[in-house]
Amino acid sequence: MEHGVTTVQDTGGPLQAKEGGDGTLRLLNTGPIIQAAGGYPLNVFGGGDGGYDKIGIPVASTAEAEKVITDLIAGGATAIKMALEPGGETGAPWMQPHDGPVPETPWPILSQDIANAIVAKAHALGKRVLVHAGENTGFERALNAGVDEFAHIPCGEIREDLLQRAVDQGVTFVTTIDTLAACVNTATGKGIHSNTMSLASKGAKFIYGSEIGHDNVPWGINGEELHMILHLTSGESIDFTGVVNVIKAATSKAGEHLGLAPLGTLVAGAPADVIAVKGNPFQKFKLLEYPQLVISGGRTIVSKFINQSSPASIECFLTWAEGKYPELLSPAGQTTVVSSLYSYRYYPATQVYAGISFADNHVYFMKQADGLLRSEGPLVNWLPVSGCQ
Repeated sequence: MEHGVTTVQDTGGPLQAKEGGDGTLRLLNTGPIIQAAGGYPLNVFGGGDGGYDKIGIPVASTAEAEKVITDLIAGGATAIKMALEPGGETGAPWMQPHDGPVPETPWPILSQDIANAIVAKAHALGKRVLVHAGENTGFERALNAGVDEFAHIPCGEIREDLLQRAVDQGVTFVTTIDTLAACVNTATGKGIHSNTMSLASKGAKFIYGSEIGHDNVPWGINGEELHMILHLTSGESIDFTGVVNVIKAATSKAGEHLGLAPLGTLVAGAPADVIAVKGNPFQKFKLLEYPQLVISGGRTIVSKFINQSSPASIECFLTWAEGKYPELLSPAGQTTVVSSLYSYRYYPATQVYAGISFADNHVYFMKQADGLLRSEGPLVNWLPVSGCQ
């Protein structure tokens, strides 16, 4: 949130219901990835026999797959994800040791019948289907099943006829190019970059994704990912329209694809999710990694443009808070103490400290009895409520 991401689609992990918005991270969840027994992702990332609280859940029949989908959706999954990954791609993160040595390839993958059943059942229940597929076998099986979205641009070199089929079928591709940048066949020089360029030339639909779970990816907007999208999808020349399309891939196009339109736009009726930076992000995507202003659902998460913690606003707010919360802040009228870190007041009757931090301009209070520092959010959100703005 502090780095400008207000909405996340989590495409593989413990099942949980949709949550967030109005000042908290908006999270959409697919739950565990449906996979073949002994296959990806449990064989690489661990998790034993899998389950609804793991990264993967194996199925062995169409009936079993349909039950799992029903359970996932009942548990709050906003989309369904399956794995069609036999492994073996050069440079792929899943071909590196994780929970142990890399299993020998090819790995088991879901049959065509089961893949077809997964898509049919999910669509009947009104949900999109995502797929992890990194090479031709899984890619073609996914197209045959009628998936809606590839969770990555494939790592291995994909046949041109299959790439054209994907575009013709209207499949959306989540980019994750930066994370998978090492995916290249050293013999042919082909891989994720050539796949992206070919898909772009055919008119493919892209939305931004950065694989935020990887420890070498920024925990927020990834300027390098945007940079790669621009250069690999613009053809022979880059113009302003191409730059705008990259921004849209992370905002309006993503919101529309997730079924949350007009999220990602600045129009009447849209969720008030806004970020701002000092400088021109159309010229330098890197600026977006450290926004000076982040607003989610109309609530300010970060504001570095104006120092809201002026002495007058702090005095006004603390005085208002005493009247609003006398059960915590008593007796009223305590003197404000200014230290290097906080402006605060101590209330001896209730043994409570209340103040504002100069480090992040958040409101904090602490009960002397337990010593726990509790954040009540940015002061900027309290000023209009208290009438001190």
